Amino acid sequence: MAKSKSKSREKDKHLYDRLRAGGVRKRVAKEVSKLKPDRDSPQMKAARRAAADLNLAVDDIKDLIVGGPQKRSDAAKRGAKTRKKDAAKKSGKKSAKKR
Repeated sequence: MAKSKSKSREKDKHLYDRLRAGGVRKRVAKEVSKLKPDRDSPQMKAARRAAADLNLAVDDIKDLIVGGPQKRSDAAKRGAKTRKKDAAKKSGKKSAKKR
């Protein structure tokens, strides 16, 4: 009778399949799915780096969809213009009081 695969191997296969379905390259998906939970191992550091890269890609995609940073900078420009205008008004009132 053939040996059955262990549960941990099934989890690895499931993780590998999910990563591949998400568009991750085969090599990266394979390496990440083989990892053991040693915190300081070079493999875990590489996995953390890969996860950070994926998060940055997700953020960039969200910005494209929503119009994030561009929208934010437009709002910041409007706010700066308003503060400048209000400061000019306030300055004008002070000089009027001195006369």
